[in-house]
Amino acid sequence: MERFDLGHEPSIPALYSSLSLAVSAGLLAVIAITHRRCRSRFVSYWTVLSLIFLALAIDESVMIHEMVDNVLHDWLQTSGIFHFAWVIPAMLFVFILSLCYLRFFWSLNRRTLRLFIYAGTVFVGGAVGMEMVAALIIPNLGVESIAHTISQTIEETCEMLGVVIFIYALLDYIRREIGPLRIRCLVERRLAAPTRVPDINDVSASARIATHHANQSNG
Repeated sequence: MERFDLGHEPSIPALYSSLSLAVSAGLLAVIAITHRRCRSRFVSYWTVLSLIFLALAIDESVMIHEMVDNVLHDWLQTSGIFHFAWVIPAMLFVFILSLCYLRFFWSLNRRTLRLFIYAGTVFVGGAVGMEMVAALIIPNLGVESIAHTISQTIEETCEMLGVVIFIYALLDYIRREIGPLRIRCLVERRLAAPTRVPDINDVSASARIATHHANQSNG
């Protein structure tokens, strides 16, 4: 049953979390590509977010943060709520990223911004907040205690729920700001590649984003 244990890695829940983070990275990449086509000044923000979520997906699979935690814990000799030392650089990273992204957040429509805040609060609260709670439980009650099992369940559930909310926010953003997407497979000949005819969906997406940014600037 350890393959279905929320606290065991690798496991089925860990695979699900990794795949959902990868889906988020893919959706962010789609949005970044669309913004790039219409020369939006926020394309780099979407691109960086896509890379961050790709890194999170990889981390969920190979447990990089746990390896980093072992090194930091031995180096800093942390204890108490910082027993798991990886939460220190994690909180610092989230704080710096939030500051760097203030302008980007302000450019989003209010519905998307609210969903992003909900998703981020739930995800970070579970990943970092509940990890700090576990750091207090384990030294006193042990890894096998009911209290730790409950805290671990809450942690993993919050992480999964946060990503689900984020995926919903991205799909909602695509629907509202970009419009319907059509996936096409173009087979080109080696000698004579056909001239690309502008897709009405591309034009529509560019117009939507350009209009949105114009409204933001005027507002």
